[in-house]
Amino acid sequence: MLKQKKFLKKSGSKQISQSGFTLIEVLIAMTIFAVFSFSATVLLGENKSDSLQMRQESVLEDIATELINQAIAAPPEFSKALLLSPANEYTKFEENKAYEYRYEWHEFKIPDLSKIQGQDPNEQSDNQNDQVNKIVFDNIKANLELQIWQLTVIVREVDSKFSYDLTTWVLDKKHKVTFTGVGAQ
Repeated sequence: MLKQKKFLKKSGSKQISQSGFTLIEVLIAMTIFAVFSFSATVLLGENKSDSLQMRQESVLEDIATELINQAIAAPPEFSKALLLSPANEYTKFEENKAYEYRYEWHEFKIPDLSKIQGQDPNEQSDNQNDQVNKIVFDNIKANLELQIWQLTVIVREVDSKFSYDLTTWVLDKKHKVTFTGVGAQ
């Protein structure tokens, strides 16, 4: 009897006690849970994909580093023939057919002194210091362009064609440095 009196309104009608969740509240909670679950699944999938790509890139980087080190330790004969390698021709490894590589050699090019200084290349200077600077610069340029070569190693996975490039400078230790046109006047 006491309970009934507790839930009676002043108008005399009964009020029902609400306990638990309504159907709408349950649907909202399930929707929120589904959104968070979906987001977590997508993030985990992307994380796994990124991890696989990082592992693949790490393997390709190790192979490229090894090839670069071999080329530096035993460089080829430096000549214009190095520049004539066929484009996009890869060599497969004998021990691991899943990867292939290619070398790209490039000459080291330095612009003319007049271009560096922003001058007209056809303009001749009467200043003796400018002429000596040009002679010295031209000698240094000629020697550096013959002594330094750029090497790019491109390693890729055969199936996915996922590639990794690594570039370095290689010195031609056989090149003899010479200076011409510099002397006492």
